[in-house]
Amino acid sequence: MPVFVLGILVFSYLVFPTFQSVWGSSANVLMGTMVVQGLAWVYLLQHKEHLPLKGLLLGGVLAFLAARSVPPIFEDDYFRYFWDANQTLNNLRPYAASPATAPAFGLEELREKISFSELVTFYPPVAQFLFAVFFFVSGGWLPLFLFLFSLVGSVLALWCIARLASQSGLLWVALLSLHPLIVKEWYQSVHYDMWLVAAIALTLRSVKLKGLWLGISVNLKWVTLPLLATLPPKEGIRISWGIVLGVCCGILIPWAFFFRDLPMVWESLSTFGTTWEMNSGVFRWLRGLFYWLDWSPVWGPRVCVGILWVGFDLWYFSRESDSRRRAFWMLWSMVVISPVVNTWYLTWSLPLLYFLPSQQRLWMAFGFAWFPLSYAFYGYEPGQGLEVFWNLEHGIILAAAIAGLRSLRGWGAKKNAVKG
Repeated sequence: MPVFVLGILVFSYLVFPTFQSVWGSSANVLMGTMVVQGLAWVYLLQHKEHLPLKGLLLGGVLAFLAARSVPPIFEDDYFRYFWDANQTLNNLRPYAASPATAPAFGLEELREKISFSELVTFYPPVAQFLFAVFFFVSGGWLPLFLFLFSLVGSVLALWCIARLASQSGLLWVALLSLHPLIVKEWYQSVHYDMWLVAAIALTLRSVKLKGLWLGISVNLKWVTLPLLATLPPKEGIRISWGIVLGVCCGILIPWAFFFRDLPMVWESLSTFGTTWEMNSGVFRWLRGLFYWLDWSPVWGPRVCVGILWVGFDLWYFSRESDSRRRAFWMLWSMVVISPVVNTWYLTWSLPLLYFLPSQQRLWMAFGFAWFPLSYAFYGYEPGQGLEVFWNLEHGIILAAAIAGLRSLRGWGAKKNAVKG
């Protein structure tokens, strides 16, 4: 614990100046809160057997309220959520026109704040349904929309994770609600991945509706999610006609209402996929390789990384029948790959931690580190004086890989000893 605390303090000293130079004093306020919260979280984890569950849940509520007391600092995705919902409720398909060309319906000022406003939205139909519901409930008031959307989604995700475990798992879920990564990505930035985590947990827990939940999860966020969701907790992957039918219904039925818009959605995805938005970790290595080869793939670097990642995991799953080992590799591949595109994707692996309790502390340590490192590299180019962060991050990625391999070796040795 003392070494980890020292690491947080040194790490904070290095990262704070970068954040202040880019995002100003507001970023320092949020980062300072996260550092204090991270230190408190380490203490709570060490003494969790003696902590009151109600007190931890109250702490989670206070953390949510503190994070939502200011508008999202590092993200602007929520402008697109709000815009799409307004289009839907005004009887326009959100995929029919880009924000740059669609009628604003009273959101003229918001139009200028949307990233890639020249592209039609690429959020799938189930996500669009959620946006519209919370827009309607909030009466079209953006602060209330953000508050309700993040609150309901976070509570649902944590509740679904808790349902995967026994009653004793509630204490860990309460601790999870206080973790800096969750506070920043779900509460403060309002990334809607909390809804995906709920879908993953429901898929893992369900028997009869596993395929349907899996299909719905795809219509929340595209292609990498199904690989997570096909990991049953106690058995190998068993494909049945019921699961296949459920997946098809969950994917095809929502898109049936927007079939004519698929070419425009695909064009947006292709254009967005060719950008080098984040420069962290493995993603930066690939960026350098692509520039060195003078190669600009049509599908873009994000899609290439996703295909390689999914391809490797599918190859490994075809050779490994032990569900715990599959869960282990999925967990640690996400720890290494999550900074490749966006940091908050690491939260997708939360349900797997219930099947690998020995990995929870390591995941939490790396989960705290990924957020500021990834954002410290946002828009980074060589020669900007951020080389120290670049080296630091790659060191942590290597440490994550080594920690995962050592854990697997130790777990395998223990398993063999039990057999002997």
